Amino acid sequence: IDYPLLIGEEDGLAAAEAFGMGMMFPFSIFVDSQNRILTVKVGELHEDEANFAFDRLLDIDNGVLTRAQAEWRVAEAFQLMAAERARTEARDANSAK
Repeated sequence: IDYPLLIGEEDGLAAAEAFGMGMMFPFSIFVDSQNRILTVKVGELHEDEANFAFDRLLDIDNGVLTRAQAEWRVAEAFQLMAAERARTEARDANSAK
């Protein structure tokens, strides 16, 4: 997968400003082959989130899902993944005591 990675003062700040992100770093933006935004992930991007979003982008490109359907599925999945990570972290913190 070929995608731009903007790090640094000039490019990173220009991208953040263009997407209205201000000084919120890090953030990841997933766009389909027609340059329509599927989702914006603010904060650390986890591998499971990236894989899920990339799979939904392929679903859009292959006509399996509309962009709106994929957007909804990504939002729901990201929430579930974050909740599971929080439960795992809490369980691990309690086990360490």
